[in-house]
Amino acid sequence: MRIEPGTGGAAGGDGDGVFGGGSAVEITEPYSEEYTQLRAWALPSLVMLLERNTHNAYPQDVAEVGFVAERDDDADTNVAESRHVAGAVALRDASYEAAKGRLQALCDDFDADLATPRVEHPTFIDGRAAAVVIDGERFCVIGEIHP
Repeated sequence: MRIEPGTGGAAGGDGDGVFGGGSAVEITEPYSEEYTQLRAWALPSLVMLLERNTHNAYPQDVAEVGFVAERDDDADTNVAESRHVAGAVALRDASYEAAKGRLQALCDDFDADLATPRVEHPTFIDGRAAAVVIDGERFCVIGEIHP
């Protein structure tokens, strides 16, 4: 397997400022036609897990800590890897508020200040997405996945 920076985009396009929207890293000689890029963010892996888990009853709360890769022309390899955290809440009446409530409880446990200013993101329903700002530093995005 050989890896090189690609030009394909992840969620939100090719580096358009959207979280998860950096340039994808393409595998030039993939072992399988199903996997031709390294992931640029972790949420799609959780959505695939939930899709394959429909035989299990709700609620389903899942989380992952794992590596993602993005094109980075300043890195020696032109690829930057970082560890990301993703979570998903699957309930019959799942909502942005349900996910934000769990995030707020986690921040409270660590005495961290949470702010969630509204943002637009192509993965989430308009008006149901926010940046996650913890102790004044923006980390990620939270939202209700667009059907």
